[in-house]
Amino acid sequence: MSNCFREEYEILEHRKVNQGKVWFCISAVLMVAVLVLSGIVVNLLRQREKLEEESSMAVFLEEEKNAELEAFIGKVKENADRYTPGTDFLQQLFPDVFIYRGENGYVYHQPLETLEKNQLDWDQLSLDENGVISYDDGTVQALHGIDVSKYQGEIDWQKVKDSGVDYGMIRLGYRGYETGKVCLDEWFDANISGANEVSLPVGVYFYSQAITVEEAIEEAEFVLEHIDGYTVDYPIVFDTEETASKTGRADTLSPSLRTDIITAFCERIKSAGYTPMVYLSVRWYLEEMEPERLEPYDIWLASYRNNPYYPYRISMWQYTASGSVDGIEGDVDLNLCFQQYVEESLPLTSETP
Repeated sequence: MSNCFREEYEILEHRKVNQGKVWFCISAVLMVAVLVLSGIVVNLLRQREKLEEESSMAVFLEEEKNAELEAFIGKVKENADRYTPGTDFLQQLFPDVFIYRGENGYVYHQPLETLEKNQLDWDQLSLDENGVISYDDGTVQALHGIDVSKYQGEIDWQKVKDSGVDYGMIRLGYRGYETGKVCLDEWFDANISGANEVSLPVGVYFYSQAITVEEAIEEAEFVLEHIDGYTVDYPIVFDTEETASKTGRADTLSPSLRTDIITAFCERIKSAGYTPMVYLSVRWYLEEMEPERLEPYDIWLASYRNNPYYPYRISMWQYTASGSVDGIEGDVDLNLCFQQYVEESLPLTSETP
């Protein structure tokens, strides 16, 4: 073999060795990379499994917590009907619902989206040492009122006005819950005359036991006849209540018919140029009427609590039947009014000059 050929052969062999080394190195690097990536993937899969386990455990714990809470809530509700802790106490435990006493115990009422809500801040109520409740949220300052009937007897209306009462609601009459006879309250004329004489704004109410639309219109006509000649600035009210004996002629009306009757009365009053209003209790309103149909009318709520927690639109609130006012002997109903009815005695608002 010539020297030149031998040198070329050695060079080729040397190149093969070097290429082998290069491929070996590349293969080694690739193997290391594969091992590293495999480790990373395995680690990621393990972390994922751990996170899934932790997430499952969190869900499990949350479900257990909710189950325990639901069980606790159930026990509270169950024992509430047995021990009657009071609606105010329960309302603090269940702030997302409105609680009232129903026929068969406490009712946990979820506010209806179909009814207009009030814009009042019930935390702005205050109670003085005489049991008088006031409301002032910096925008609305409620007016203090009373409602009276023959049961208050003779009233000194000047003393009533001087005591700080802003308005009065006077019973005009009633329909007998057994006989169905329409009657004038025996102190109506004296009461409205006395209030008019001292320029105390008043409205009137009629205790209804109407069982037909025709009877409701008859009651409205009776009211309009007897307020003729008097000043009535506040609403004319349809007073609907369940009788204490639960044997009244109107106690068993269907919600639909009762609402028809209320509407007939209110529309007749409205057509005569007065403001109609409906007096009602919470249970009577939510269970024995069709609330959505009463949205056009002002509401006078009877709820004997220091805080009504009432979610819906409200114009007036009767908060006690055992109030005391100068000029009246014995107990009298006390009210707050959140609605403007008389210019010179309107509640304070941000637009009031």
